Formats: sequence, C-alpha cells, structure tokens
Amino acid sequence: MLKNRFFLRSMVVIAICLAGVFMFVSCKKQSDEKQITSFSFTVPPAVGVINESAKTIAVTVPEGTDVTALSPVIVVSSLATVVPYSGVPQNFTYPVTYMVSAENGSAVNYVVTVTIDGDNGGGGGGGGEGNTLSGSMWENRTLTKGEYIVEGDFRIEGNALLTIEAGVEIRFSSTNGAITVTNNAGMTMNGTASEPVKILGPIDNTNKGSWNRIQYNSNRADNIMNYVHLSLGGSGSYAYSAMVEVGAGMLKMNNCIIDGSAKNGIVVSGDATLTEFNNNEIKNCNENPVYANSNVMAVKNVNGTNSFTGNVKNYIYVGKETIGETMTLNRLSIPWFFDNGLYVNDNSTPVTLTIEAGTSLFFNSDKRLEVDKNGILVAEGTASNRIIIRGETNQPGYWKGIYIKSEQNGNKLNYCDISGSGMGSSYDKNSNLYLDPTGDKMRLQVLNTTLTGSGFYGLGVEGDKSKFDQVDWQNVTFGTCSGGNVWHYNTGKIYNSFEEFLED
Repeated sequence: MLKNRFFLRSMVVIAICLAGVFMFVSCKKQSDEKQITSFSFTVPPAVGVINESAKTIAVTVPEGTDVTALSPVIVVSSLATVVPYSGVPQNFTYPVTYMVSAENGSAVNYVVTVTIDGDNGGGGGGGGEGNTLSGSMWENRTLTKGEYIVEGDFRIEGNALLTIEAGVEIRFSSTNGAITVTNNAGMTMNGTASEPVKILGPIDNTNKGSWNRIQYNSNRADNIMNYVHLSLGGSGSYAYSAMVEVGAGMLKMNNCIIDGSAKNGIVVSGDATLTEFNNNEIKNCNENPVYANSNVMAVKNVNGTNSFTGNVKNYIYVGKETIGETMTLNRLSIPWFFDNGLYVNDNSTPVTLTIEAGTSLFFNSDKRLEVDKNGILVAEGTASNRIIIRGETNQPGYWKGIYIKSEQNGNKLNYCDISGSGMGSSYDKNSNLYLDPTGDKMRLQVLNTTLTGSGFYGLGVEGDKSKFDQVDWQNVTFGTCSGGNVWHYNTGKIYNSFEEFLED
C-alpha cells in the first residue's frame, strides 16, 4: 500500500516537472530575424553587395560568365530559412527574388541582380551597371524585358534617350527614388495591354509614397508613356508633388494607370503641356488626380476617355486661369476646379472658350468666370447633359459668378445650371450672372438655364437697357436669390425677370 502511494506521488511530481518544461519551451519567444548576411558565388568567385534597407543584392561576375545556371552560397540569420535554397542553380539573366523566413513565420524578399562586368544592360551609355540604374545616363539606352532597380535620382542627361520596352519592371530602392529627364533628354515607355511597363516601390514597402516621381523637363516629341502602370509613389513634400511631374516641355500619356499616390497623380507646371492624354486611369491618390499648376491650356487635352476614381480631391485642379487662345473644356467624369478663377483673355483678336455638354466647373471662394470684350463663351448643354457652374462648396455667396463684358457675336448659355454666387457686397457685382457690355450692344443667348441660390442676385445688368435688346433670353428660371432675381446696377432697381427690366 505504501509502495503504491509512493509511486503515485512520484508520478505527480514528474508530471508537474514535465508541464513546467513544456510551458517554458512553449512560452519561449520565437526569433523574427530574417536577413541575408552573405551572398556569393564560388564559380566564378564573386561576392554580393547587400543593401539591407532596400533589400537588394548586387553581384558583378567576370565578362563571359554564363549567368543562366549560377549556384549561390547564401548565409542567413540563425533559425531563418531562404527560398530558393542555397546551392540551387538559378538563371540570373533577370533579377531573382529570394524569400527569407524567420522562425516566427514572418518573411521578407531580397532582389538579387547579377551584372556581367563590362555589360551596360543593353543600349550603352552609363547610368549604372546591368539591371541597376543610378547616377546619370549620357548616351542612348534601351531597357529590355526584365526587372531593374533604381537607386536615388536616376538622371537622363544631354541628348540621351532612354527607351523602356514592354514587360520591363522598374523598382525604386527607397522613398527618394526618382527618374528625371533633363532639358534636352527624352524617355519613351512603350508597354502593351498584356505586358505593361510597371513602375513600383521597394518590395518590402507597400505604402503610398514608397518612391518619389518620374519627372519630364524636356520638349521632345518622344517623351511618351503608353501602357505604363505606376503604383504607390508621390513621396514629395510639396503641394504639387506627384507620381508623374511634367515640369517643362511635353508628354504624351495614353493607356496608363496611376494608382495610390501619396500626393497627386500627375502635375503639369511651367510651360509644360499634355499633348496627348487618352484612356488613362488615375485612382486612390491622396490629393488630385491631375494638378495643373500652370495655365489651363496645359491640360486642355484631358478628355472623357479617362477615368478618375477614389481620389481624395477628385477633380482636375487648375491653378492659373487665363485662356489666351481658343480651346474646349472637355466633359469629364469629375469636375474642373479653378483655384484662381477663369478668364477668357482680352486679346486683340477674339478667343472662344467652349464648354462641352455635361461638364461641371467648380470655382474657389471669391473667384469668378470672366469673359472680356474680345472673349466668347459657348456653354452648350442639352436637356439630359446640363452644364453645372458653381462654387466648390455649393452654398449661397461662396463665389463671384459669371461676369460677361464681351461685345462679340456667339456668346451662349444653353441648358446651364449656375448657382451659389453673391460673395461680398452688391457693389462687387456679385450675381450668378452679371452682364456689363463694353460696346454698344451685348450679343448673347441665355436659354433653358437656371440661376439659383445666390447670396445676392440671380442676374445683374449694367448700362442702359437699349444695350440688351439683342440678348435672346428664353426659359430662364430663378430660385432662392436672397437679393432678388434681376438687379440693375445703374438704378438699383430689382425686377422679377429680365423681360420686366427691358419693359421698364
């Protein structure tokens, strides 16, 4: 009996000890170390240069080396594993990705690029070795299908042209990564629908702003982006930073995707112009999809074939306002926003601004759309595609309305909805629509249009009523204009309608 009790007591003690050992083992923190600490080849002898922050490894092998079956010797952190395994032959014609997994299951990717000594990666002209682009490129070069790493700000200088072919994938190694096309240089990216050119940040950084920007500063016709997909750039600190910046010259951009900029999608500034802009998709940007820091003429080719979705400020931003030559504002899926107003310039020869049916124009506070004496405004909507003209915030008294001084034939507002003007005082001429003919007669059609929600007046007129006898005024509706429908500046009289003013 005593023996049985002793046996049972011993077994309990052993069980408790084993449980303690198990708990100690199970509670031990697993390692999260996952680094490649050494990467080399024995044949031919070569040691890789590891960039730990960018998770890239660059290896240079002697000229004449067959890189299609090289066996690397890879050393990783204690308790970590790597795939593909150390010693397994790989084809290093293009960069190879190695995944290192820690004991705790977390993982990170390293991109290994092998360069043959003396090989510039195709096309000649410096700018890094093999599949690494860095520093400056002074001679023409072509990037063929494969993966490339950009370190820092890679600059295309002189008269050099960088041609990027279908299937190329470019990754920036850090948040300051950029490609800059300088004054006389050029860059052509020509992907296809099935094999677009891809512009990406580091593999281990999937945040917006993981790289900076592509910048064009030259006036070359071969600055082209066709079927290019750009993701998660825009790390610049300025309001006009973007994934694509056109600082001067011109750019043709078609069939491209810009996704997830930390700032704007594309910025056009200086005397730059988007000479073509068709079938592009700009989405999920923290600012505007298109930001024209320059004149509205720079973005006149932005049209309805393009798509803009999920952007925080989902309108086309225009920072400078003067229209000095005839142009059309195209109908888009989002509004045009004019930060400093819009002026149809007082040139010596007439200038026409045409607004397509279905277009929306938003104006900043305290700004207006002004048509000078030689300007012509043609806003021709339809019953099903009306033209919307209002303040950014649609409330009474937010902006200063449309101010027409033109003496030209052809001015027309048809199927337009104009609202929310009347900022300031009545002496600021703040009506939704203000008519102030500079010549003997105002020649204007206002048809099927609404003038609503003004902080002062729906319509303001200046001058003798005889100046308005050639205005064609039909089916115009007023609504919620706090000062009255029609105000005559010269007499201060308020009228219910334009016809009543003419008959007075």
